[in-house]
Amino acid sequence: MTYEDIWKLSTKEMYDFCYENDLKYVWAYMWCNWYQFNLWILWARAATPDRICIFKTTMLMESHWKVIKRNYLPRFFRSCLDLVIFIIITRLIPHNEIIYDKYQKGREKIA
Repeated sequence: MTYEDIWKLSTKEMYDFCYENDLKYVWAYMWCNWYQFNLWILWARAATPDRICIFKTTMLMESHWKVIKRNYLPRFFRSCLDLVIFIIITRLIPHNEIIYDKYQKGREKIA
């Protein structure tokens, strides 16, 4: 299958799921923010057929949550979801934007 076929199939699968469960607002969100082709290629691993990714999805997610737990939630055991979301929005995302800006301006090199 080509990456375009994979995109069509995954988009249809998501659409069918939302249609069958009467989730029209979820589908609208997913289409506008994730499943349009120009957005899908930013996050889907199948979107770059000429490259083989060396990372595993589980490895990336475990690393992401480890950063959140160790750097932002060390004093909270079993923290509530709203606190985690608040931390991600107010602290983690701004921090990542600063790092990304450094990469863009050449002040920091990607290792």
